[in-house]
Amino acid sequence: VERHILREMGFAIGQLLEPPHKLVLQYAAVLECPKEITQKAWGFLNDAMRTTVCCQFEPNIIAVAGISLAARTLNFPLPQEPDP
Repeated sequence: VERHILREMGFAIGQLLEPPHKLVLQYAAVLECPKEITQKAWGFLNDAMRTTVCCQFEPNIIAVAGISLAARTLNFPLPQEPDP
């Protein structure tokens, strides 16, 4: 019974929350990140969606965190300042 209730709650919550995956693709394209960064960030987002992070933060924050973590993991420098 508990498993059924959790599955039902997860299904309902999943419809209400916007996943950050689309944003990662957009942000990575703007930053001109290599494919490896985008793939690693996507994997981090998949992992994050199994936690409560998606309920605690907005999708854009989660997407930026995924890219940042991927870049740090793969030693890829991200811009420190915005382009003029």
